[in-house]
Amino acid sequence: MKEKTLQEIQERIKIIESRDITTWPYTGEGSINENYRKGFNLWTEVTEEHYWNQLECVPPRKFDGNAFMVGEQYTTDDIGSVYTVFISVGERVFGKMSYVKDFDLFKYREQIRLQFSF
Repeated sequence: MKEKTLQEIQERIKIIESRDITTWPYTGEGSINENYRKGFNLWTEVTEEHYWNQLECVPPRKFDGNAFMVGEQYTTDDIGSVYTVFISVGERVFGKMSYVKDFDLFKYREQIRLQFSF
């Protein structure tokens, strides 16, 4: 997949930020799945209810404080197994796709801080 331009990334972030966070996080424009499939593996804000639903549906693949990797794999690609990650940062909750090898609570917090200008 080709590298995204700054303009493409900024436009995608606007879509993500305008998304109704109460909708199911895996479907629709700006969803976790759509972002991954289109090569924009950015964070999507979700509700605390979605966070807990995904944490409690199957045992997590990985867990670290306020972040976890959903126990059910989303897909596999040339790099490895892809899972959905959810993280709680303050009063807000976010999700995105990630590789098992990249699971890192501190890296995730920094990505969110930069994307959402915390």
